[in-house]
Amino acid sequence: RVVELELPNYMNGATSQARVLPAQIVWQYPSEQDVARDVLFADHISGAQRLESGNTLICSGTEGRFFEVTSQGEIVWEYVNPFESTTPNGKTSNEVFRCERYEFAYLSTAQVGASSSLPPGTQNVAVGEQSESGSGAPSASGLATQPTLQGTGATPAPGITQVDPSFLSAGTSNQLLTITLNYQYAPPEHIQFIRIAIADVEAASWTRNGDTIQAWFDIPAQFSPGTYNILVVFPGREGEPITFSYPITIQASEQH
Repeated sequence: RVVELELPNYMNGATSQARVLPAQIVWQYPSEQDVARDVLFADHISGAQRLESGNTLICSGTEGRFFEVTSQGEIVWEYVNPFESTTPNGKTSNEVFRCERYEFAYLSTAQVGASSSLPPGTQNVAVGEQSESGSGAPSASGLATQPTLQGTGATPAPGITQVDPSFLSAGTSNQLLTITLNYQYAPPEHIQFIRIAIADVEAASWTRNGDTIQAWFDIPAQFSPGTYNILVVFPGREGEPITFSYPITIQASEQH
């Protein structure tokens, strides 16, 4: 079952009189009155996530089953993993360790473009889903001119909340760009970035203080004006680099 607990105040009165108070169950699925509606069992894995809507996303791991329920215990939707693998003992299994729901806002505009340009029904597109172009990111109109990191196995992630200024100028050296990371996704400060770049132009240098990066760029005069992605790349846990991206405009050189 999935249980929500109201934790007690363990210090009840003076310290010398403290006693352990029981936790109170304030919600559970399935309810004690309706346990026959859905039987969950797993001797390992599984999990649950409380959503902003108040619904609860549940993973019944050994069944490879994901489903969302309301606070009244009504199932909103469910999905059973259709992909099976063979275990070392020769058995087939569709088990899933856990699942987690990401709202559409999780995807940065640099990754999938403005939501108004997306075709209907793509709001639930999976992060990193393989597109027809093979770039590993959901395709959307208007992205063809935006450079993407190719050949590194990098996966875009919404780790940047702002860049300041929003544009740089071609033909200008030592331009300071302040990049604000999303603290929810930013790596620890001791993690060294692999690269910070705009298209093929690498940052000349950079410093980091908490969730803020200051990077200096020398943009050559022949750089084509337009909107590009600034890429911040750092090592991933599985050996593949992870890329944070954010749109930035390059203005034409003022030299004549």
